[in-house]
Amino acid sequence: MQRKHSAITRFLSVAACAVMVSAIAGCSRASVREDPLLPLDRVEFDYENAFFDDFTGGVDFDSWYICNAAWGVDNGGVIKENVSYTDDGVLALTGNGNYYSGPLKGVGSRTDGTKTGAALISKFLVGPGRYEIKMKPHPRLGTCSALWTFAYDESNTDNNHEIDIEMSGDFTYRHIYNTSWLSDSGTGVREYYITEVDPVNDGNWHVFGFDWYEDHIDYYIDGEFVQKGTAIIPYLQSRLWIGVWFPQGWGGEANFETDQMLVDWVKYIPFKDQKITAYEPTPNTYVGRADYPSHPTALPKINKLANASFTVPIKATVEETAVNAWRGGLLATATSDNITELVTWGEGYGKDGGCGAQLKEGGYLAQYVDAVYENYEYKLSFYAKATGSGSRARLMFYPAQDNVLETHDVTIAGEEWQYYELIVTAPVNTDRIRIRLDSAAGSILNISDMKLTFLREIQA
Repeated sequence: MQRKHSAITRFLSVAACAVMVSAIAGCSRASVREDPLLPLDRVEFDYENAFFDDFTGGVDFDSWYICNAAWGVDNGGVIKENVSYTDDGVLALTGNGNYYSGPLKGVGSRTDGTKTGAALISKFLVGPGRYEIKMKPHPRLGTCSALWTFAYDESNTDNNHEIDIEMSGDFTYRHIYNTSWLSDSGTGVREYYITEVDPVNDGNWHVFGFDWYEDHIDYYIDGEFVQKGTAIIPYLQSRLWIGVWFPQGWGGEANFETDQMLVDWVKYIPFKDQKITAYEPTPNTYVGRADYPSHPTALPKINKLANASFTVPIKATVEETAVNAWRGGLLATATSDNITELVTWGEGYGKDGGCGAQLKEGGYLAQYVDAVYENYEYKLSFYAKATGSGSRARLMFYPAQDNVLETHDVTIAGEEWQYYELIVTAPVNTDRIRIRLDSAAGSILNISDMKLTFLREIQA
């Protein structure tokens, strides 16, 4: 990744902002100052009060609150521990799914660390203007990666004004929610649009944004106009939020362990001479300076398989039933009708006596990975050994329905531990991957250190 500015640019002078506009990677000068979609005869940019942050040096205490609170139902909220940054200025906001089993704890209805996200809240106030964020959304279903303005006071629920860009929406990353909310006298109303797009969790950087005017809202993706809202227009000063969290009912199932939403930069340029009602929203619960990340971290290469080291008990009891990601089953050739006799896991079954899984006589394990699309390239790797012949690791591509599109097998043979690797590209109409480990009749299969990593999107 190309290194960005050596210092964080906060509120800017007119001259400095002009330089910033032309220097932002992936955002041309024309898209800000000479955008043909922007009615410059109606408004002017207030560069003197513009804000830009590329997170070089971390999360600025003077600009952002780190939220440590929960909203909605059936999630662990957004927690301070899930906020980090890299040495080249990428903000990393972690979201832990249903299969998370680490030490973190939640602050919502879930307290075991599952369904925990991360969020920042601006300490500065915002109103009508241009909002943009360059980011890679959290790539797994069940999450909501978002940029939004928010004015809400716990003591006065009439004051709830909001503009959102949210994904995944409608159970897919092919849909983005562009939404505005307004509450008056206890009545909540909203205007929302479902924008259909190519998948935006493709591993590439995208710029999402909106222009908030006093009488309408224009939404953009990668510089292209996608929606206009005219019915519900907030009119209170607000705070700017960025983050990932776990909604209930419209984001899909969070059937994964962990992954990250990445932010390259965020920008706000106020519009001059647009009406706005002065208001200072009370921020949600937030942490003190001591809880801000103090050192950069390296971005991990996320393993798309959950419980891939087999350290968490699988507890399979019947065919295709399990917890902690893996599902156990018996092939037609199985020598037992009890899966626990043929599939075992944990310490001692892996390479060098570590954790792993052992399958024999027709026992198998399987796991689905969601949000996979055509032309996505993945690498499956693992260590394994097997007595006899016929044992295998199988990678299958599926559409939204159950009929398999394409199958790739890795034959496992040899009684000494060996390293296996498969690199494969998803075919047209792919929606998910299924990994299955099969032991053949008369064979004992041991496997450990599995990884499924996203490599890139292959350009057609």
